[in-house]
Amino acid sequence: MFSPTTGWSLAFPWKDYLCQPLFQRDRNAILNPVRYWRCYRQRYLEQCYRLPALSPHQPPTGEDS
Repeated sequence: MFSPTTGWSLAFPWKDYLCQPLFQRDRNAILNPVRYWRCYRQRYLEQCYRLPALSPHQPPTGEDS
């Protein structure tokens, strides 16, 4: 979804929305697409926040072959 006022774009996660578990007691399905979009963006930002930050003086760890 693109908003001209905010200027950011992130595609709606149709596959994740349609493949939600419907009849599980431990997870509730979100049937409202707008509400699902808000929850998805919140989870996405939380995952990005938890990523390790790289300083400009620290090279990335791991092997890039």
